This record gives sequence, structure tokens and C-alpha cells, in this order.
Amino acid sequence: MSAADIGMLRLQDAWRQACRHVHHMLHALRAVQPALLEFLQEPYSTRPMLDKLHRLEQLGYLGSVEDWQVLREVRNRFTHDYPDGAERNAASLNVATSAAVDLHACLARVGQQLAVDQPGLALEPLEAF
Repeated sequence: MSAADIGMLRLQDAWRQACRHVHHMLHALRAVQPALLEFLQEPYSTRPMLDKLHRLEQLGYLGSVEDWQVLREVRNRFTHDYPDGAERNAASLNVATSAAVDLHACLARVGQQLAVDQPGLALEPLEAF
């Protein structure tokens, strides 16, 4: 087996792993925002998503609404697009890796702001990335 074949097998394996675990990013994106608004007793449960995101930005929990929307777009592209070919798969993995770093920073900001606003709230520490 050639080095190129081994490289392609590794990429395919990494892609399968990423596809299997993409639900973690989906869960983070879907779970934190409504739970945070509910905890803060913000009356936004029936409002459009963009209103909710703008409110979280105003409260200091999001750096910018645009960053969160980019993360959602990456997640949607990653879960709904099935590129063929090693180059397209590699490019998608690179985008997803970068987005994972951004998502971690976004979640860390939420945790930091909660520590400031709610000092008695016990939260599990976010793992280092």
C-alpha cells in the first residue's frame, strides 16, 4: 500500500469519526442558548432565534451574533453536505476543526460570564481545547 493510499485511508477514517461525533456540536449549539435564556429568566422563548442571539450578545454571553451564525452554518454544512473526494473532505475537516475552536471559545465565554453574573452557580468546568 502506498503512502497516498494510507493517507487517504486516514482521511476517510477521520471523516467517519467526525461524522459520527458531529452530534456533540449540534447538541452544544441547540442546548446552551435556550437553557441560558430560561435560566436568566429572559422572556424570549417564543421570539425568533435572531432576537434571542441579539439578547445574549447584549448581556455579554455572545461575542457577536455573526460568530454564532457562522458556527451554525458550518454545522449545517458539515451535517448535510456529503462531499466526495479526498480534497473536499479534507477542506471540510479543516473548516470543522476551526469551527470547533471557535465553538469552544464561545462556550468558554458563556461560562465566564455566568461566573461573573451568577457567582453561586456551580458549573462543570469546560475542558481545555
